[in-house]
Amino acid sequence: LMNLTNTELPGPQNPAQYFNFQFLDRGGFGEVYSATDRVTNTPVAIKFVPITTPEEFTLLQHEAQLARALTHDKIVTTYYFSQINLVEGEFAYTVMEFVARSGLHKLLSQLQDPMSVEQCIKYMMDVCEALAYAHETIVHRDLKPRNLLISDNDHLKICDFGLSKRVYDATRSNTLKGWGTASYMAPEAWTGQKNTPAMDFYSVGIIAYEMLTGKLPFTGSSEIELRDHHLFSPMPSIASTRNDVPLLLTEIIGKLTQKRAADRYASASDILHALRSVPQSSNSTYDSLAQMAAHKKNKIDESRLAEELKISQEEAKRKLSHFAIGNLATQLSHIVKQVNQNLENEKVNGNLEVDERAKPHEIKLIIDYFDKEIVTGFFPIRRVEKHITDFKANSLEYQKKSYGMVMMTPEPSYFESDMVQVAGYMYVTNTTQPPYGFNLLLRKTDPNDIYGEWWVCLFSEHVLSKKSELVSDFAFTDIIKFFKEFEICRQTGTHVYKIKYEKLDEHHITSLFKKLLT
Repeated sequence: LMNLTNTELPGPQNPAQYFNFQFLDRGGFGEVYSATDRVTNTPVAIKFVPITTPEEFTLLQHEAQLARALTHDKIVTTYYFSQINLVEGEFAYTVMEFVARSGLHKLLSQLQDPMSVEQCIKYMMDVCEALAYAHETIVHRDLKPRNLLISDNDHLKICDFGLSKRVYDATRSNTLKGWGTASYMAPEAWTGQKNTPAMDFYSVGIIAYEMLTGKLPFTGSSEIELRDHHLFSPMPSIASTRNDVPLLLTEIIGKLTQKRAADRYASASDILHALRSVPQSSNSTYDSLAQMAAHKKNKIDESRLAEELKISQEEAKRKLSHFAIGNLATQLSHIVKQVNQNLENEKVNGNLEVDERAKPHEIKLIIDYFDKEIVTGFFPIRRVEKHITDFKANSLEYQKKSYGMVMMTPEPSYFESDMVQVAGYMYVTNTTQPPYGFNLLLRKTDPNDIYGEWWVCLFSEHVLSKKSELVSDFAFTDIIKFFKEFEICRQTGTHVYKIKYEKLDEHHITSLFKKLLT
């Protein structure tokens, strides 16, 4: 904790306007204290965030300006922003309205039973009333129970607009804090799309589920696992936890948490209208029977959830692979058109359509000119995954037989560490053997990179091969051969082959066209 004993902070009306500090809470980026405003003789809350660069202060100042512009009874008021040098270092501080009761996160942690339907609806309406006002200019982007404070009259007030951005700005534009809290982030926030009110609506749906069930819909051991749940996993049924929630409310929460932003509500006002139609309890015979049916269906489906997740992830991976292959086909098509503009007679032929129904490894892109072709194809990546699994299993078995125990865990392959999503080749026929060209890898640049980028592997024969004529810049068209040589070449420089491994650039492709046309 910061040592604020006898500390007085300047304010807009007095050089020692804030004093009598008492610790309240600690978040991911700072500490919050209560204090007394000497001018008004009222309590305030002050958040301190350490800053190390002028850029950080500028970002915080911009975020404070956005928050100060909001005036609504369901939004915590921001009064003042400045900076101060303390013993612990330099801090930016924001003076806000003091809310005596704790946040929703503490209430949820203290409840013995899930929240009543009536209270859940009231809290949802509080948040949506605030959003209907705020969304005229900004999106919050970090709605979660910790950022929802409970007022003396038992209503929620939104605080901490530190991640807020103007509507339709890019999600990954600069903020000091990043781009959200993993457990509550909408799918489009993970993929860096434009900010829209629908992002906040998704978070409201997750919070509502948590209020009614006492738990989050998705948990994971890492951000990547959580991301995949939010992108691919269906929302768990509230009926599997309790059967007294009106069907209309479960449908509203279901619509709030749709994966596609366009499938959610269009505005906070629409949500409020829907919530006003919800009965406070589930009493009718129809509702009760419907809940029983939903509960039974959920029980039947539980055993299928793991398989459904796997299928949805595979489908998403297939779609993203098609997206990357389609971009590659567009790049090739552009070069074909450019070349043909300068050819008067025989034109270069290109079969470059990507069949969305095909598996990625079934797609081949062919460009031909007289007796040569540029062939682009892709490997069944599962053969590599099986090879990796078998390799590790053989390594463990060898250690057990040789030493009676496992001495060390096998190192991950370079395929794994590079997060390879698609592997393939691009080569020219009727050239060298192996054929002139390179192998293709679609790899992620970091775990949060969903789409990835294309890299090339250009193999060449090393002098160690002891051949009189060395072949340079060729591709392997057999997946297991490629995988083995890729791993060996990455590990050592003393091998019969050597490798150039770099990001795909236009000059790689134009070099193939030069071979095709000569």
